[in-house]
Amino acid sequence: MIFIIVLNIALMFLSILSFYLVRSLSVIGVLIYISLSIMIILLNILFTITNIIKTKKIGKLFFLLPILFSTLFSFIIIKNQISEKIALKIEFAKYKKELDRYIANNIKNENIRIFDNYVGIIWDPGFLDSYSVIIYDKNNNLDILYNSSGDIFENKEIYNEFKKAFEYEKIVDIIKIEDNYFRCNIYQ
Repeated sequence: MIFIIVLNIALMFLSILSFYLVRSLSVIGVLIYISLSIMIILLNILFTITNIIKTKKIGKLFFLLPILFSTLFSFIIIKNQISEKIALKIEFAKYKKELDRYIANNIKNENIRIFDNYVGIIWDPGFLDSYSVIIYDKNNNLDILYNSSGDIFENKEIYNEFKKAFEYEKIVDIIKIEDNYFRCNIYQ
């Protein structure tokens, strides 16, 4: 019983820390995360079913519910990018400082990216054709521009600047970190 609870808690913590695992180990991190998750789920099911067979009490099937809930919770964490949002809360100050240093003093950094009127710093280098960037937007409306079309957005000039800046490097996903700062997944 205690072992099953520990496994369920381990699965939830693994999900919460999945962004760090994937970020630091890239493809190997993804494989480690998936294999550990599957192993924990299978061990949970194995120990629960073994316990039911030993005691011959079908009523203990409700112990499968924590397995179901921890698995569901893990998928919700991944789907809503909770792991990355936690990492952003922890590390954002460092990246903001570097980005502000570039904006104020034009101190170049190898991680700085310029998208016409927008400046960003690489948050997660990613792999292949996608990466994550923390972008500074002086108008504080990057998320609104991303989610609207030219017909709906009232200031056509700002909308056209946005479209031009991200014509070749497309924003796939966006999270508002704080005023004027956004984490954007970019696809080239």
